Amino acid sequence: MPDRRTLVVGTTPDYIAYIYRQHPGRALFLTDTSQREGSTEVKPDEASEIVCRLLDYEKVVKALEEHLQMKNQSLGGIACYDCEWLSLAARLATHFGLSFPSLQSVRLSRDKFLSKKRWAESGVGCPRVELVPTEWHALPLFERLGAPVVLKPPMGSGSELTFKCRDRYDLTTAFRMIKTGLAQRGQQPMYHINPAGAGECPPDQPVLAEEYIDGREYSADFIIDHDDVTLVRVAKKLRCDALSFGTTVAYLVPARLPGRIRNEELQVTLSRAAQALGITRAICMVDFIISDESIVLLELTPRIGGDCLPPLIRKCCGLDTIGLALDFAECRKYAIPERSLWKEHVGMRFFANQGGVLAGVNCEKLAEDPSVKEIFIKRAPGHEITLPPEDYDSWLLGHVIFEPHPDICLIRQCDDLREKIIINVEKYHDSRFAWFRSSGCRAAQSTGPAA
Repeated sequence: MPDRRTLVVGTTPDYIAYIYRQHPGRALFLTDTSQREGSTEVKPDEASEIVCRLLDYEKVVKALEEHLQMKNQSLGGIACYDCEWLSLAARLATHFGLSFPSLQSVRLSRDKFLSKKRWAESGVGCPRVELVPTEWHALPLFERLGAPVVLKPPMGSGSELTFKCRDRYDLTTAFRMIKTGLAQRGQQPMYHINPAGAGECPPDQPVLAEEYIDGREYSADFIIDHDDVTLVRVAKKLRCDALSFGTTVAYLVPARLPGRIRNEELQVTLSRAAQALGITRAICMVDFIISDESIVLLELTPRIGGDCLPPLIRKCCGLDTIGLALDFAECRKYAIPERSLWKEHVGMRFFANQGGVLAGVNCEKLAEDPSVKEIFIKRAPGHEITLPPEDYDSWLLGHVIFEPHPDICLIRQCDDLREKIIINVEKYHDSRFAWFRSSGCRAAQSTGPAA
């Protein structure tokens, strides 16, 4: 009998180590060579991982077929936890006859312009959007979309290169910074039009202008299986005006929807939104805003929520969403804990406040706090920190999971815990962006767009 595995496409060493430890023998990891360079996590055995350059599709298929034959393995499912490799997973699913959203659906979900156009045509609430080909075309945006306006790349992740613009100076400054940032990221799979073998981000790629929606922001994981939609979790996002625009500093799980919005209404909206993109069977993550008693969708992608959400959900109710994705890929039965079994927890992310070389993170005082249930430091001494807008990943140093006090403001609790974290950075080397950090958010009469 062949050794039956679920193909896990393109994930990171920490996820690989977790799956290899918690779900032994279930996964075959297809890992990009860049992820193994300098990684310190425990590597799987040679029967459980293929390391190659994932942008070369033909070589990926050849390496995978040779591995399956040599190790007497077969594929029973396919899973992907990372946006940049969803297109590759879709192509491999078609090649090997596995269940996964189509390449067209993945492309629609990743393209922030096309997805919102599809939603608008289907009557799903979302911001109005335009493509801005040149800096000159950005100037009249306020007349059509109102002020402020959000500028961002049509593709990408989260808050990266995302700016809230309040006037024309903001628009032109943000447009230039996005174009510069895209040029610097041209080799990154996240910004490729097709990360499954096609060319890199074109230099003339337009910028996306999006209507700014004021309201409370949430995210959710849900499972769509044709006509059935199951909510896995809903999280409330906490923001901080002092950080780059759109940066989430903490998640509250489980979150109650405000006003008269009910989970059933959200499920109907998510079903229509997914099907508008051609997604009929998948685990999805969605970001949305509740504004004036309406659900406004920002982004939907066929993968589970990442970052600190999987360990946060495990603390809340014991549900392993990483394992849930494997179960779903293998068509196994799964169970979502009843809402009465969820206990409120907060996942707070912490960031470096200056660029340089990390000397260490001291969490001794934090560990003494009885509300703290988990501390995760993802960066080791010697890690080089570069601040936004040049880099949106290296400044994230870890997360803290804690049980919130019901009678104290969540922002205040996060601030109190953050003060117990001592971050030592040896030198500051981001002088080019010091101006941006000090004046970019424009909370007062300062200059530059909020990034």
